[in-house]
Amino acid sequence: MRNLILFIALTLSSIYGLAQYNFDFGVNLGATSFLGELGGPDKSPQNNFRDMNLESTRYAFGGFARYRFLPKLAGKVSLNYLRVSGADSLTNEPTKRARNLSFRADIIEASATLEYYFLSLNYLNKKARFNSDFKVYFFGGFSAFYYKPEAVYQGEWYDLRTLRTEGQEKEYDQISFAIPFGVGFYYSVQRNIRIGMEFGYRATFTDYLDDVSDVYASPESLPFAQSILLANRTQERRAIEGDEKFPNSGFYQQGSKRGNPNSNDGYLLTQLSVSYAIRGKSSFYKARYKKVINKRRKRTKF
Repeated sequence: MRNLILFIALTLSSIYGLAQYNFDFGVNLGATSFLGELGGPDKSPQNNFRDMNLESTRYAFGGFARYRFLPKLAGKVSLNYLRVSGADSLTNEPTKRARNLSFRADIIEASATLEYYFLSLNYLNKKARFNSDFKVYFFGGFSAFYYKPEAVYQGEWYDLRTLRTEGQEKEYDQISFAIPFGVGFYYSVQRNIRIGMEFGYRATFTDYLDDVSDVYASPESLPFAQSILLANRTQERRAIEGDEKFPNSGFYQQGSKRGNPNSNDGYLLTQLSVSYAIRGKSSFYKARYKKVINKRRKRTKF
């Protein structure tokens, strides 16, 4: 009976010992893919994940802190720096390729998310203690981000927001918001080290991540000479490919469609992470099982 009590005590303390590693912090490194008006597949725009161009994949890195306050629920705050990009030249869809717009945007993103662990696997060592575990989770939350879309012309990069390439009366905001959600997992090595991966999507609240949203403005309404050059780049593509491969030029005149204002931009973010878990203090084991363990230790002394 005493051996049975000792075994139960050790098992419960091991389970709770794992739960003590509730807080971890770490770094992540990953890749981004832009989903918006620019680029896309070699057919009509889908306005979904099929619009992704692998050629426009860019980088992301950052850090995070996570706290598990329930067995199946944790909260995480993250700060990421990333870049997204897109270019009509990467697609063979005729009207988008002829539009010939391109961009890159550097983003600083701060987010707060919840993680729900729908799968947990624990591994016992020879002493019947949990020394590693594997968790798979869904996550979702809220983020705010700063972004700066730019385009290159004759080797020089220009800030598209300040150029107001669609004839806006004022510059659109530099800060916007997004809903991050996705799935991830992590594996704990010797309790303290966690290696993980996340696959997430950011549904943003802006359609100007790529500086393309509405219709072509008249050149007279554009504020700068650079605005005129970067608002309509169709003739650059025409000069490269020739008239015979070019769609009807009426698509790219004042008042014609330049983007889709009914669909906001978004981006995919895939990240690898490494974190360190900190062991917390607890009186659970000490209060309930210390007497049992001490008695057992006294009997086994030589």
